[in-house]
Amino acid sequence: MVKTQKTSVKALKVEDVMTEMVFAVTPVMTLREVVSLFLEKKISGAPIIDQNGKVISVISQSDLIQLIALEGMAKTVNFYLPKLPRTEDVISVRRTDLFRDVFKQFLVKPVRRIIVTDGNGSLQGLVSKSNL
Repeated sequence: MVKTQKTSVKALKVEDVMTEMVFAVTPVMTLREVVSLFLEKKISGAPIIDQNGKVISVISQSDLIQLIALEGMAKTVNFYLPKLPRTEDVISVRRTDLFRDVFKQFLVKPVRRIIVTDGNGSLQGLVSKSNL
């Protein structure tokens, strides 16, 4: 008989539930390219990363709709960065953090995804409500 060990919910870490395959947006992408990415990959939001893979903001489907309504789809994400969450406002966790702490963030913040970064702010993955 094979005995399997279940991890207690209290002991679950972010890395136990996070998605590592993350589709990210870069500042040089146009809104048209972001829309294409969202449609092709069937996602509703993504982190925005710089050339070093560091998370600098996030963009959601709702953000896209608002930005496109302002000026169309030709401008780059970089143009709109001042209208998106600042780096320090992006909710992020580390892969070794406890899952229960991330779960609490979903209860108190109006977000659909929480970014997983390393100590330098580089993208490692994400936890979305669908991971719950």
